[in-house]
Amino acid sequence: MSRSFPWFLTLALAAIALIFGALGASHHWDERGSNILFFGAWCAAMLMLFVLGLRLPLRIPGSRPRAMLFNAALVAGAVVLACLANVAIYRHDVYLDVSREAANTPPPQLETVLEGLRSDVSLTYFYNHSDRNAIDARDLLTVAARQSRHFHFHGIDLDREPAKARAFGVRAYNTAVLQAEDRRVVVENTVDLAQMAYATLRVLKKQVDVVCAVIGHGENVAEGPPHFHFSHVETLRGHEVPGAGDLLQGETDGLDRLQLAVTTLGYIIRPIAPTTLSAIPSDCTVVAEIGPRHAYAPGEAALLSDYLARGGRLLAMIDPEFPLDGGLGDLLGKLGLASDPAIVIDPLNHYGSDDDKVAVPYYPPHQITSRLALTIFPNARPIRVGVAPPGVKTTILASSSKDSYLLPVSRASLGADPAAPNAAHGAAVLAVAVEGRWPEGSADQTRPFRLVLVGNSNFAANSYFPYVSNGDLAVEMVRWLAEDETRPAAKPQSFSPAERITLTREQMRTIFIALELVLPLSVMLLGGVVWWRRR
Repeated sequence: MSRSFPWFLTLALAAIALIFGALGASHHWDERGSNILFFGAWCAAMLMLFVLGLRLPLRIPGSRPRAMLFNAALVAGAVVLACLANVAIYRHDVYLDVSREAANTPPPQLETVLEGLRSDVSLTYFYNHSDRNAIDARDLLTVAARQSRHFHFHGIDLDREPAKARAFGVRAYNTAVLQAEDRRVVVENTVDLAQMAYATLRVLKKQVDVVCAVIGHGENVAEGPPHFHFSHVETLRGHEVPGAGDLLQGETDGLDRLQLAVTTLGYIIRPIAPTTLSAIPSDCTVVAEIGPRHAYAPGEAALLSDYLARGGRLLAMIDPEFPLDGGLGDLLGKLGLASDPAIVIDPLNHYGSDDDKVAVPYYPPHQITSRLALTIFPNARPIRVGVAPPGVKTTILASSSKDSYLLPVSRASLGADPAAPNAAHGAAVLAVAVEGRWPEGSADQTRPFRLVLVGNSNFAANSYFPYVSNGDLAVEMVRWLAEDETRPAAKPQSFSPAERITLTREQMRTIFIALELVLPLSVMLLGGVVWWRRR
């Protein structure tokens, strides 16, 4: 048994190395997963060679020259194997961080962007060698460059190589210069890798897209260019993570966080008043109607209809109080869409103890919802989806649970009890995406229109934007409308006081049962079993 065991171990290690290597070469997982499998195959192969080496004789029988030749061959073979092993490790590098709070790992925004890179991007960082945060940023960028073959990083000490800084036009410490093809983005005085990730997305953008925000109906959009006001709060995490203590100031129902997230990705936000226009400007990549409070004037909806007929893109977030009769309602009716002035109440999936704050934990497959987890829709109105006209495709993006029902706005404004046992229950549609050929468009229309309709605007407001995936959903809607899905995606920064862990009622009940009932009872049961066996 003792003689056969080493051979059995050697064969087992060889099989493990082959299996892991084949799985890694299949590229069924992402690049990181494949590299981890290759690393496992490498470890098994090295251990197999070590076991085989233990079985080699210390000296072979025969003449001295023969023994010297045998030893030289062993040394040469060991050197060759060591070089090949190092080449394999270098070509399939895996970085594992076991530090507290992943302090030696790039932020998730940068990792997500680098995983989605399909073209080369170079980042040159002119750092201050006496700044500890800048040194840490340089080291993390070096790690990130090892993980992506399309990301090329060069760290330059500004004090030691001022000539290179002058060649790049850099005059300030901690300046990041990003280049892709003939495009260039400069970020000055930063040690925040998340900001460098967003700069990477901007340098990948080949054109400037304009998001035209509609005003004139009580929307929370300023008439001029967006301005952002920041403050700072001292937190324990703020001393370890650059930018963790920064707060974005704004009204709770404002759209500052959404506007900042969109502009950070390279979009330009420009307000437009349809009452002063004869047509929607042609340079409006996306028209956003977010939270109108007053009805449309005659002719305004016709401008949007003409815009969509030309292949335009419209994002409409409509609250329950908005009068949808005529105007915008007729425009949506052409696509088989309608909405009643009511609020969706969901007793099953909601945030906290508020049934009118609908939580959506599951999403159908779509480019907008591919990266989402949980979202919260407070005071959302239902959307009725009818038969779409020919050439138009309608996709439901979000729905409430089958236990939900509707509360008319008239009753909600009077403070009526949301409990309605006699009301009709069923899933309510909260958001839809529509694309195709506009029903009244010209026959030679080549560019399909796109429209996203959401029965709520508060989910994208400042107060709810940081909640789980609310910010991701709002930003992904803009990106899909602008046909910007080819660029990598990154979770937007919310600049909120603290991160929240949001759970639905069902999830809270499951956690309560597991921690308060199953765990104590299992301890008592196992203790009783041990006592019974030892008595």
